[in-house]
Amino acid sequence: MRRTFLRTVGLLGVRARTRVRAPANWLPVNLGFAVEFESGRPLFSASARKLEFVPILERQIAGAQLILNPTIERHMARPENGEWEFEPRARLAFPVGRVTLGFEYHGGWGENVHQFYPTADFELPGDVELHLGVGFVAQRRRAIGSCSRLVSKSGTFRDFRRPTCA
Repeated sequence: MRRTFLRTVGLLGVRARTRVRAPANWLPVNLGFAVEFESGRPLFSASARKLEFVPILERQIAGAQLILNPTIERHMARPENGEWEFEPRARLAFPVGRVTLGFEYHGGWGENVHQFYPTADFELPGDVELHLGVGFVAQRRRAIGSCSRLVSKSGTFRDFRRPTCA
């Protein structure tokens, strides 16, 4: 059976995110908080809609960036409507010129799912950042043993903060 490109590659869904950040001099770490709404296809997500709450702790150490951003999710659609999940996440990144190379970990508490991504962030014109990662998912399944699969992720981000005038 022949598979077409569109059947092989799928679109995850849509995400809308807002973030706030505490002033830099409040703590020895940069502190932020994000709220995100996600609507995904059943192929990629057990819940069609979910709301995420993400505390963000970031620290620069000897030129490296360390981020801890665990996620607390609330499912808003069947089959997991009303359920809460905790997902630990972390990132270690190093700037190399206009590119930032990193390594990310995403976990699933209680699900025994682990995702590992080498990543690259590119600074593009117009305050746009392109984030790319290719990694793998390791998951322990009780009945059928372990499974691993290659995954990719991407994102584009734009800083909408306007420069302040003097």
